[in-house]
Amino acid sequence: MKSGTVNWRVLALWGALLVMTGAPALAQDAPPAEEAAAGDVPEQEVVPEKPKPLRIELLRSRAQAGDAPSQLELGRRYAQGRDGVEQNLSEAVRWVRKAEESGLPEAVVELGRMYEHGRGVRHDVDQAVMLYRMAVRQGSAEGQAALGRMYETGVGVERDGKRALELYQESADKGCLAGVVGMGRLYDQGLGVPEDLQEAVRWFRMAADKNDAEGQYFLGLMYASGRGMPASDRNAIELFSKAAAQSHDGAQLFMGMMNESGRGTPTDLEQARLWYLLAAQQGNTTAMFNLAMLYEKGLGVEPNMGEALIWYRRAADDGDVVAQFKMGSLHARGQGVERSDVQAVRWYRRAAEAGYAPAQYNLGLMYAHGQGVTRDAQQAVHWIRKSAEQNDAQGQFALGELYQSGTGVAQSETEALVWFEKSAAQDYAEAKLAAAKIYLTGSGARRNFAKGVELLQQAAEQGLPAAQAELARCYHEGIGMVRDDVQARQWASRAAQRNDPQAQVLMARLYLDGVGVEHDDAQALAWLRKAVEQEDVMGEIWLGRLYLEGRGVPRNEKQADELFRRAATHGTPEAFTLLGETYLGFSSLPDHMRRAQELFQAAAQSEYPRALYFLGQLAETGKAGHVDAARARELYLKAAERGEVNAQFRLGEKFMIGDGVPLNYQQAVHFFGLAADQGLAIAQRHLAQAYEIGKGVGADIEEARRLYRLAAEQGDRESINALNRIGWQ
Repeated sequence: MKSGTVNWRVLALWGALLVMTGAPALAQDAPPAEEAAAGDVPEQEVVPEKPKPLRIELLRSRAQAGDAPSQLELGRRYAQGRDGVEQNLSEAVRWVRKAEESGLPEAVVELGRMYEHGRGVRHDVDQAVMLYRMAVRQGSAEGQAALGRMYETGVGVERDGKRALELYQESADKGCLAGVVGMGRLYDQGLGVPEDLQEAVRWFRMAADKNDAEGQYFLGLMYASGRGMPASDRNAIELFSKAAAQSHDGAQLFMGMMNESGRGTPTDLEQARLWYLLAAQQGNTTAMFNLAMLYEKGLGVEPNMGEALIWYRRAADDGDVVAQFKMGSLHARGQGVERSDVQAVRWYRRAAEAGYAPAQYNLGLMYAHGQGVTRDAQQAVHWIRKSAEQNDAQGQFALGELYQSGTGVAQSETEALVWFEKSAAQDYAEAKLAAAKIYLTGSGARRNFAKGVELLQQAAEQGLPAAQAELARCYHEGIGMVRDDVQARQWASRAAQRNDPQAQVLMARLYLDGVGVEHDDAQALAWLRKAVEQEDVMGEIWLGRLYLEGRGVPRNEKQADELFRRAATHGTPEAFTLLGETYLGFSSLPDHMRRAQELFQAAAQSEYPRALYFLGQLAETGKAGHVDAARARELYLKAAERGEVNAQFRLGEKFMIGDGVPLNYQQAVHFFGLAADQGLAIAQRHLAQAYEIGKGVGADIEEARRLYRLAAEQGDRESINALNRIGWQ
């Protein structure tokens, strides 16, 4: 496809949309934009011979004399602005109503259409249905087809395929081509009858062969989408051309789309523009939108945002939800219009209330952030949920985030995972990352390393930098996989170059440790500074550590303290914990130990597992005060229950030797097992030793060998020695 306005997957979808909406809408006032002259009709159009229309003077004279068919024809000319009169919907309604009052069935149907589409009268589908029923009682085949369409679409009446079938069949039996086309639509949808695409084609062809524009149009759609017959762009464009020559706005739209994309005809953006213009002037809002896109992007014309806005606005005012959404987006960005969150909300709301999922999602975000409206978490959830329930991937992901954070709903990672998985199933990379993190940490679902890694790998391969950074971390720490620092460096490098701060910090750590790369403090410093430029808390802490140690930079405690203070202002549990670790690792001064304890306590208020573990360490060693073995055990247990691998291992050690807890080999094996499942090599070795000698568990040399191998693969020297002793196989 050579243009940005048409996705050719909409061929079948747009056909289905018109199946649901039925006959083209009545003509309406053209917007204040250029008019398409008669000579602008593309050359490929084949205009059939038509009888010359009655001169307007004669037609008006007959209408004024009370001739109902002349009154109806005059009304139709005013509605469409053709054959000697300017478009005037008020005059159109006046003359059609006069014909209807004379009892002319065709006029009753025409007036019903005016009410159905709100052309020159208020939009009133109930009144339209009443008029169609009146025409049916008069025996009007056209009325039967019109009422059948209401039952087909469920507009103004409860949707009823069987009733639609009865009405269309009666209409078709009387030779009404609208009824014939209606029969085709029912077979196409499987509504009121079993789906039968070949039968749908037969009905459409029956109407098309009689030069019926609607039949030609729908048969063209079947050829274009390959439904019920082999796809043929050539046949499709031939049929669309014939229907377009009869002013069928849907066919004109598709002529524009095919010219724009080069399907069935050479790409010709100027021809596409002219076709869109013809359809737009008949009130086709999709054509208005596509025409606006051409002007916005300068496709086939000079870029002209003013002209684009005219058409976007007209389509939006006429109820096109995509155009309403576009108007909201333009106001939100201030593109071509005044930037206004209030106006953005107004347009998003119109489209959202009409059921458009992307607008519901955006409106929910506006409520979540208090943009253009008062912040309201419940309203945010309300609209985002509506979007998610329509299978909108962004909405599903956002709803998962709301459940994960407990914003506007009761916090539930289990429910969050449900919505993340729905979104991930639609290939939404951010949702895959979110679901992967839950599977890898075991929160909200049974821990599943294999599934977590699979989702993480998919999101990373889709190019999501945050997923690439997380995958690099998993490779570096051996989470859910064998540790592989070469892979860690490769994925971290890809994400870091795309300015992901987590990856930049990891690259710095790899250079500092010389893991997967040559040791290089200067490179580490460069990556950390990039992360700090983005106000990344981990970058600030690690750069502060370099200043504190004097690695790659002159030692500067003042600069380190400044970076630590900046990191603390972020207020996250991760930031508090890493700062606490920094004080714990670089100084044994009592003031620094107390400062570390305060930071761990701040993080522990959120029950952050790693902070709980370090508080347990302080309680066990008494570094920040006095030794408290019972408190240490309590904190280790809380951390271990939340998946903290070091706490799990430490509890295994304590139960194995009865250190501050009753001696209990079974409990020791349990906690070693939890840590070993997370890939901790030393825990895998201790568990292997228990299996080898049958301590706390039945002796099992093969299980011992398997666990030793896992630890050995991570470079654990004692496990390698054990395998040399008992045999690798």
